[in-house]
Amino acid sequence: MIEDNNTEIGNILQKYRKTKRISLKDISERTHISVETLEKLEAGDFNEIPELYLKNFIKRYATALGLNSHSTIHDYLNAETRKDQIPIISKKKRNTPVNIILKIMIPLLICIAGIQLYVLNIQSQREMLRISNKGEGEIVVNDGISDIILGSNESIDLNSNYKVHIFNEENSLIVVKYYDDTWEVFFEEFEVQLTDGTD
Repeated sequence: MIEDNNTEIGNILQKYRKTKRISLKDISERTHISVETLEKLEAGDFNEIPELYLKNFIKRYATALGLNSHSTIHDYLNAETRKDQIPIISKKKRNTPVNIILKIMIPLLICIAGIQLYVLNIQSQREMLRISNKGEGEIVVNDGISDIILGSNESIDLNSNYKVHIFNEENSLIVVKYYDDTWEVFFEEFEVQLTDGTD
């Protein structure tokens, strides 16, 4: 069937060339295709022509004769074009060792960073000095600059490296907490001093 189609295309090219009274030599000069190759095209001997050039030769020959819109030639060229196209296969992402390591390491590093932030947050909270008034009256916490008044059940958090003077005229229960240490004090006046994490 393919050979019949080849012969039909060859006959069409030869018929139109002869009808227009154009020699193979004239076609050869217009298309830059050798006379020998043109004879093979007209004979339908497409197997004798390298496949790489075949479609281009037919197209140039048909254009020289004004046959590029002829249905048989047009269909043949389109069919050959589809046959020559290489199907595009989408590449799936392969799980290369690097991809696998990245898929494991990135979440792991994020978890480690989250844990470190959590531990640092807890550590910084533990390093805070908390003074709480658990009594009914008020207490005054003086940090050397200003007085901070704490009412009943009120607290204040201070950074380490801090020195405060506490006045407790109403003998309220004062709870001082630093790290895991807790002191309960009823003194009327006392001082709390933290220097480099020591009390």
